[in-house]
Amino acid sequence: MRISKITNSIRESTNRVIDKFNKNQIGEEQDITAQLVGDIEKSLNQLKNDFKIETKVFTSRGRNSEESIVGADLGVILEINGTVKKAFLSQAKIGNYINGNLTFKNDINLQQQCKKMLNITSDSFVFIYTHKGIF
Repeated sequence: MRISKITNSIRESTNRVIDKFNKNQIGEEQDITAQLVGDIEKSLNQLKNDFKIETKVFTSRGRNSEESIVGADLGVILEINGTVKKAFLSQAKIGNYINGNLTFKNDINLQQQCKKMLNITSDSFVFIYTHKGIF
């Protein structure tokens, strides 16, 4: 399986989800994340290869929610050919991309969320959902 097929599949999934975001069919971080994960899983499973993806959208409501403990909205494990495994955590925010500038609401919890994710793995990221794409 060529990596370019996997990359193209993920790019197409991202474009479909951002299109729904632009049409106001989805709007909350959790909904965008769930749609993105579902679309990517569906697309990659159609490739019928030695590629496996496992995802977890963490619960986010309440003081003892999974997100409050882990700091992430999303966890992903990728496996290629049964031997190569990669895992990462991601926190998501909604932002804007205007005239080459990426901005998002200054969330006072973001720094703490990043610290929690980084205590688990150095492969931790922040996804910024915008009407122009995901950064």
